[in-house]
Amino acid sequence: MVVNMSNRIALVVVWILVASFLLFWHKWNIEVQYGYDLHEQGDQAYTTTWQLLISPYWVQDEIIELLSETKYELEIRMYQFTSKELLQVVKNLSILGVDVEMILENNTYGGSSKERDRVRTQLEPAWVEMESDEAMWTNFVHAKTMLIDDKTYIISTANLWYTWFWKNREYRFIWDQQPIADSLSLLFDKDMLGEKLLYKDIHPSLLICPLDCRKKIIDVLWSAKDSIRIQTQYIQDEEVVGVLQKKKLEWVEVRILVWEYQDDGWLEDLWTGVLIMDHVYVHAKNILVDDEIFLMWSMNLSTNALDNNREIWIHIDDPKAIASFSRQFESDRKETNIWK
Repeated sequence: MVVNMSNRIALVVVWILVASFLLFWHKWNIEVQYGYDLHEQGDQAYTTTWQLLISPYWVQDEIIELLSETKYELEIRMYQFTSKELLQVVKNLSILGVDVEMILENNTYGGSSKERDRVRTQLEPAWVEMESDEAMWTNFVHAKTMLIDDKTYIISTANLWYTWFWKNREYRFIWDQQPIADSLSLLFDKDMLGEKLLYKDIHPSLLICPLDCRKKIIDVLWSAKDSIRIQTQYIQDEEVVGVLQKKKLEWVEVRILVWEYQDDGWLEDLWTGVLIMDHVYVHAKNILVDDEIFLMWSMNLSTNALDNNREIWIHIDDPKAIASFSRQFESDRKETNIWK
């Protein structure tokens, strides 16, 4: 009896230690920044809420919980979708009567359509409507957005893929700002039908490739007076690199975090400002200028992405969200080896 009781006590202690470790692990590896914004419309004031999720680890549960609250319509635009758990959630929502529409890349990098065919096979019996980029005349559908009930939207650097949830440095911005949601819904509907996008369709806080993103990004970089922070998988565009080089000559502090996939030939003139992240896979795609202009998007800074892909960016001006990204950026810099 004494032995059994001792074993039970030891087991309880072990479970407490494991739970404490997981809780610490969760909080250390993902920051969830919340906030709200006050708006005025006529004589009425209203608030909108937002979240900025920084991963890796645990984010999939957050997304599943959010999607599960969908009541009548879900629009998904994604480059890759392989998460079995999220596929099941989407399938269940459609079976329960939610109108689910999806734009998914037909041929991912390397020319494979197997992933999309696999998703179609699983979701078609549940009456999910799927389209590819074939009618859009873009190279890749590389945007990563979800719109829930025409109100809450997610703009993400991440695909719906296992490693994108559990292993990568990724960012997801969740907001219910109605004018932006309306613009995203209109853009989605036009892409589903293969209709031409117009500049008037785009909310000022959005950047849409290949329609208007190059000019807006270059303008933002040129506007830098004190600092430029970039965290992205790689940079391979002559105009972007040229602006960064000139800004550095103007004594603007340029700091860049990339993944080892980066070709050093593109950034050799920015030597002291470029670091390779090696402690976690960097799939993030963000720019912060003068600690005031924060852009989060779906694309790498490549010529093909800027000029040929469907990519979606959002300009985030909330000070708390900016501070959250800045903290993560500086933390990643401290853990990163110098560019070689």
